[in-house]
This record gives sequence, C-alpha cells and structure tokens, in this order.
Amino acid sequence: MGSGGVKDLHNGVADRFSTTAGLLVTQEFANDETQLSSLEGYLGLDYKKYRYFSPKIDLTISARLYPSLTEKDRYRSTFNGNMRFEIFKDFFFSFQGYITYDTKPVDTNAANSDWGIVTGISYEI
Repeated sequence: MGSGGVKDLHNGVADRFSTTAGLLVTQEFANDETQLSSLEGYLGLDYKKYRYFSPKIDLTISARLYPSLTEKDRYRSTFNGNMRFEIFKDFFFSFQGYITYDTKPVDTNAANSDWGIVTGISYEI
C-alpha cells in the first residue's frame, strides 16, 4: 500500500519517458513464517516506445528502487524489459526479462537476486 506521483519527462507521439516517486508500506513473509513490515521509498523510471502501424512494435523498460526507511542499509531494486514486434501481419515475437535484487531478504536462506527471461510467439485476430 502506498502513495506517490508520476512526472512525464517526455510524452511524444510514439514514445514516453516518465519518473515516479512515493512511499510504500510493505509486508513480507518468509518461508519459515517470519513476517516483516516496513516503510520504503519508491523511485522509478519508465520508457515506452510503440508503433501502431506495420510492423507494429511495443517496447517497455522500467527500473525501480525501493530504499528502506525503517531498516538500515536495506534497499530493493527491480528492472523489467518487454519487447514485442510484428514479424509479419498480426504474427508477433515477444521477449521479456527481469532482474530483482534485495540487500537483506527476509528469509536469511534466500538469494539476494533473481532473474528470468521469457520468449513467446502470438497471433492477433
């Protein structure tokens, strides 16, 4: 739960670049039933590029930083990238990737980082 705001740095015909900032109250649960509630800051950057005529393209990149205000020396961060482009009429290839990082995970046995890649094909009717 939180509150914040968005500021467009650039809002063009085919792309948008914006920042976000705010405060969050988070509640985390570890596998061993450990629970942690905290107050975090929220800073973000987003870029979106799109083209609605053939070949269609949709690119989204976002980065987030969550510095903890209640736990010393803790911050979390995320980076996400999504790309979808038209190979031929209404047939698309997509690529998604993410990276997350936490300096002090709630579960002491958990890794500090995680990442993943997903690819796909789709057809639009």
